[in-house]
Amino acid sequence: MERRHLIRLASLSLISGGALLSTGIYQWWNIPPDKPYKLLSSKEGLMILAISGAMFPKGEEISWSGDELQLDRFFDQLLLELGETEQQLIKFFLHFIDKSAYLSENQSAFLDMDIHKRQVFLESWLQHSNHLLRNALLSIVTLLGMGYTSHPLVSPRLAMYHRCGFG
Repeated sequence: MERRHLIRLASLSLISGGALLSTGIYQWWNIPPDKPYKLLSSKEGLMILAISGAMFPKGEEISWSGDELQLDRFFDQLLLELGETEQQLIKFFLHFIDKSAYLSENQSAFLDMDIHKRQVFLESWLQHSNHLLRNALLSIVTLLGMGYTSHPLVSPRLAMYHRCGFG
């Protein structure tokens, strides 16, 4: 096999692999809500919905909050693309968020808080002096932001302001 054939084959493999991956990831919003998760437990799915709703609330421009857009399904599909160690760490961190909320002034689990208290709690972690907490939450919010901005109900609204990459 000649070098140019090998390069062409490698290029096609990358392109087709990327297309298959994006097809799988970009159909997450069509997964029925009653279908079981692949990696998340039901409580972890609720945590993702609670974080999504707090970090991406409804607004005038985009009238869907993060928890209404099935970002739990996006996150479950996205976890399949990560290694086992990363999957376990993210799942552990979701439980850690829920339980550590007891230590806040709310003295309740994260899932038991109302939306405003969740927002205040998450914002305090995004400003936290401990870089490990701050960056772990920022990573989850960034991943959820990928799902939020790529959702077919949100992306066209963003395309009005940012023409490259949306719509």
